[in-house]
Amino acid sequence: MKGKDLASKIEFDLCDGYEFKAVHSPADDGSEHSIVLLNHNTKHVSYFLNVKEIKWHIKELPLKPLCRIEIWRARTGEDNQISRNLAEAIVFKHLAHNNNIVIGNSKQAR
Repeated sequence: MKGKDLASKIEFDLCDGYEFKAVHSPADDGSEHSIVLLNHNTKHVSYFLNVKEIKWHIKELPLKPLCRIEIWRARTGEDNQISRNLAEAIVFKHLAHNNNIVIGNSKQAR
């Protein structure tokens, strides 16, 4: 999915100078990808969400792929404002429809 398509799908208005990028893992098997929000005004990453499909089966969860997400976001100035509700939008309007989700870092999700 392209960045513009994601912004439209999650109904997220990007301010001028911001751009979504979807980056797939080097293995390119679709099991891992990242969603990045770039701030071209300040030339840095404002938001980073890594999504990794994991091969767990939890019988209490509906039969959907399980993925672990790790989130990082800038907390300064305009980046803080634009990324404040971004995780919620991506998780609930994009990922949750097709996946069960574990949120945390790699140590928490082992």
